[in-house]
Amino acid sequence: CWPWHAALNFLGDYQCSGVVISPTWILTAAHCGIFALFYKYAFRMQLEGSLSLLCPDPSDVVQVRQVKTIVVHPHFDVVSYDSDIALVQLDIPLEYNAAVRPACLPNSTETLSSSYLCTASGWGITEEGGTSDFCISYLELISQMQVPVLENEICERNYYSGHPGGITAGMLCAGFVSVGGQDPCQGGSGGPLVCRKENGPFILYGVASWGVGCASPKKPGVYSRVRIFLDWIRLTMKGDMGTWPTWYVFVFRH
Repeated sequence: CWPWHAALNFLGDYQCSGVVISPTWILTAAHCGIFALFYKYAFRMQLEGSLSLLCPDPSDVVQVRQVKTIVVHPHFDVVSYDSDIALVQLDIPLEYNAAVRPACLPNSTETLSSSYLCTASGWGITEEGGTSDFCISYLELISQMQVPVLENEICERNYYSGHPGGITAGMLCAGFVSVGGQDPCQGGSGGPLVCRKENGPFILYGVASWGVGCASPKKPGVYSRVRIFLDWIRLTMKGDMGTWPTWYVFVFRH
């Protein structure tokens, strides 16, 4: 159902989600990239494509790649989590098929109206499945949820008034605030928030960033608003990174 959803693994353990946007680039959260920088064996990171529901043979639907480069947005703020977005470059291009395909990026001028229903997906893994069967250990924990979009002003005033820096233009709030169980914790940081208008394609509007607690009542999930970062995404994919601080570009060799 969600062929653009990827898992970023460290030494075989799931750490973050990601979103396929091209054969060689994965979009994820910046704090996932920062974690990779300080992880002792980050150069062994692998990225695995999402699974089909049947999963008769994992080799048919799972594509494993090594990470070549991680680029964290130069304005990422570790306190406020503003600009919490990063790009992961793969060493070998993905092969698109029924199980692995990219998500569509949004139009730079298109906005989402309040209460628009979108879908967040993720494995929601809290611990290793305890089995060597990749299909069972991951597939049984995959989840999807429909969540309404909230206006930033309402989100900040009603739910996150004390958050450092507030809810910025680079953030997007989504979730059912009257009940728990609908925040990025369940889907995993770096996971996609996709929206579909009428019968059109699913568009990637958000990347799971942060929230208070894990699926806490009256605390909607906060996502990085992909539309705001389109220029940076395209420039990075073209390799135009020469004017940024060098520590934002991490190269892992395997």
